[in-house]
Amino acid sequence: MNSFSIDVRLEGNKFYPSKLQSNVAVPLTILSEYGKIANKGRYAGKESPFGMAVFQYPVSGKDINESLYDCYVKLLSWKKILDECGVEDVIIDIGNDEDYPLAVTFSKELMNAFNSLNATIEFHTVSKEKNAEKMRDGYLIEILKKNPSVTKEKLQKLINLSQMHPSLSKVNALSYWLFLGLKNSSFEQDAENHLNEFDFFCDNLVV
Repeated sequence: MNSFSIDVRLEGNKFYPSKLQSNVAVPLTILSEYGKIANKGRYAGKESPFGMAVFQYPVSGKDINESLYDCYVKLLSWKKILDECGVEDVIIDIGNDEDYPLAVTFSKELMNAFNSLNATIEFHTVSKEKNAEKMRDGYLIEILKKNPSVTKEKLQKLINLSQMHPSLSKVNALSYWLFLGLKNSSFEQDAENHLNEFDFFCDNLVV
């Protein structure tokens, strides 16, 4: 199991993530679409003046240096379509477990390569507590998918919230109570109450 992750964030003042998605096989999480009405954030209800999308680059079985190079090769193969879709900035976000320090060596060639993509490389350390929360959230989402009372729209909202706002502990608490209700009949009433609360929370949350 790798102790690090690589997320790639694509941004541009006139970036159309949906156009990029139609041209690449990697699933993108579209955070905003240029010219489209934003449903959250500072531009909620208005046309977004920029586009932003993220995707996680697979790193299984590779060390950090090999993964970075492979990520560069992938992005380079997209260079033409990235330009056509309006991508202006590429941010490579490397997260690692605090218990496993990373040894990263940047060759001059690799630095020049990422510069040619106008890419920035950022690092952040994931604490054991946050990493455990992330793993638990992923497991809970899989459980929730099997519950017929949780609609696709509600599930997608939970996924979006957990990805964009991991500090929202109420999302974790509500999903946890719902999980208990599904697994233990003595919690049925609690599960129903918390599912209603979750509906209200999702419908009224402004981020």
